Amino acid sequence: MRAARHGSTLASVTALASILLRGPRRSDLLVAAAIAAIAQVETWSTRGYDPRPAFAAAALAMTVPLAWRRVAPVAVVAVVFVPLLLMAAAGHALDSTYIMLVLLVAFAAVGSYCDRRRAVGGLLLGLTLLGVLLVLEIAILSEPDEPSGFGDFVFVGGIVSVVWVLALTVRERSAQASDLEERADRLEREREEQARAAVAEERARIARELHDVVAHSISVIAVQTGSVRRRLRHERPAEAAELSGIEDTARQALGEMRRMLGLLRTDDDGRGAGAGTDGGGHGLVGMRERVSLYGGALEAAPRDGGGFMVRARLPIPAR
Repeated sequence: MRAARHGSTLASVTALASILLRGPRRSDLLVAAAIAAIAQVETWSTRGYDPRPAFAAAALAMTVPLAWRRVAPVAVVAVVFVPLLLMAAAGHALDSTYIMLVLLVAFAAVGSYCDRRRAVGGLLLGLTLLGVLLVLEIAILSEPDEPSGFGDFVFVGGIVSVVWVLALTVRERSAQASDLEERADRLEREREEQARAAVAEERARIARELHDVVAHSISVIAVQTGSVRRRLRHERPAEAAELSGIEDTARQALGEMRRMLGLLRTDDDGRGAGAGTDGGGHGLVGMRERVSLYGGALEAAPRDGGGFMVRARLPIPAR
């Protein structure tokens, strides 16, 4: 049990040190410094603050923590009430003007920098401490014939609650605006990505159609040239050699077209035999019709090792 207690204490100290080491922002420091200056001026220049060093120290203890209101807003609310409770318990009246300013800033920080659940908890904590403070003032400082401090609690508690509500509303509206802006940016990025994908798909489609049209014509040239070359190879060998060069050039052009088409493809083996369609075109049907036009046969089926096999046989009369 003792080890667990020490471990819990160490964790609490570590968390507090982490909060303090994170440090306040420059704007928070300026606000806290301004309120601290107001408190010190009021303490040292107004009558009724006796002993003044004690009131000055209490003013510092209430105003300096405001610099961390963004980092730990609920803790700041609790901390600013500590010197107030101590001074009230010591029998000193606390009717300074700057105290209301401190409470307003602290409660506004709870509404601005906490999620709704923690903000509600911080408000209830602050109102509870405010009630305890007023009870102490009534019990220690009030005369028997003075009215109760319930009216003061309603007045002060109402003001800080209104400030808390306004701060929370502004924070939630800002968060909603940020979410909407982020969502709009995300939708814009998605539209741009879809547009780029559509352009790439259109380029690939045009390339496939161009390949089908041009490759068919070049294939016909290669096949017909090869057929004529075979018929002339014995009777006119010089012309047959020229036709052989034409046939080789045509087949090289087909190879170059296939390589260029491969650069525009994002995936090196098709959709496979299980696909409902072949992507919206008529690839296999078109190839089968073209092959049958020349009296050939087309085979298309999945390969054992993966991928898809397409084989065309074209009749070429031997000479």
